[in-house]
Amino acid sequence: MPQSPKNDIEQQLKTLETQLETQLKKLGAQINQEIFMQLKNTYLGRNGKLAEIMKTMKQAASADRPAIGKIMNTVKTNIEQRIAALGNRTGGGSTTGQAPIDLTAPGTTPKLGKNHPITQMIYAIYDIFESLNFEIGEGPEIENDWYNFDALNMPTDHPARDMQDTFVLPENLLLRTQMTAVSAREMEQRKPPVRIISIGKTFRRDPADISHTPMFHQFDGIMVDEHINMGHLRGLLHTVMERIFEKKLRVRFRISYFPFVEPGAEFDVSCTICDQKGCPTCKGTGWLEMGGCGMLHPKVLENVGYDPMKVQGLAFGFGVERPVMIKYKISDIRLFYQNDLRFLQQF
Repeated sequence: MPQSPKNDIEQQLKTLETQLETQLKKLGAQINQEIFMQLKNTYLGRNGKLAEIMKTMKQAASADRPAIGKIMNTVKTNIEQRIAALGNRTGGGSTTGQAPIDLTAPGTTPKLGKNHPITQMIYAIYDIFESLNFEIGEGPEIENDWYNFDALNMPTDHPARDMQDTFVLPENLLLRTQMTAVSAREMEQRKPPVRIISIGKTFRRDPADISHTPMFHQFDGIMVDEHINMGHLRGLLHTVMERIFEKKLRVRFRISYFPFVEPGAEFDVSCTICDQKGCPTCKGTGWLEMGGCGMLHPKVLENVGYDPMKVQGLAFGFGVERPVMIKYKISDIRLFYQNDLRFLQQF
């Protein structure tokens, strides 16, 4: 009387286990990497003996399949364990003989890159001004003479141009010396009220030293509306600087001259290094100079199509490197551009 499919499959599984054990006893210590791979493919491969038996399971009755499946899983586990033990003796199942891979071992954390400290500060400044409802302005690094100088109340014969020794290019082009050029472009394209912050690279023919490089970063902001005054400027910059340095600060204006603002001022914050007690960083004054600011000159407003009798504007332009140097007590600006990982990985 022929066996039922259930009994036949069970018998095949038991026979398969017996065949493996018999083969292993015959091989004994002769098992090497090549033999290990042959056994693995013969018994556990996609077209191996165990896979062939599994294909016959569909011949069994539905009521018998759970019991057959349980036996099949037990046999499969036993065969896998026996062959895995061989793999540990012959190099972990690798055809190259490399050490076995321990899947339970903790992984190696990959080294992740970081943003440059200047980039980190730029993102922080953008976040601060966006929270104050400023829009982001953008403009080209290769600028023309009009936006870089003339629109900002610095015509060709203006002495203030001597303060911005420029990289001049053909066809009346140059590398922008200040981010205020972007502010001029943005004002031309918008009607008041306007709040713009722009951050980017600027270029001047400054010899490299501990506080100057030919390329540096600036953030420049403008706010144009009715009834804007110096009080708005002071409050805005005070708020921004306290958020940048993450501490309470005192601030002050010092009268200064910039062609595109009237009145103009230098903006200082209390020294975060010595708490205004006097130190080499603040040169004993207790104050740190951050940059220039003031009320937009009426001529600038006219040049971008605004009526200075109806609207007023505030403007400011500060370096990005300087607050980073102050915040992290860095004494030489050139360190930012030497690509020394020992320095950069601190941030």
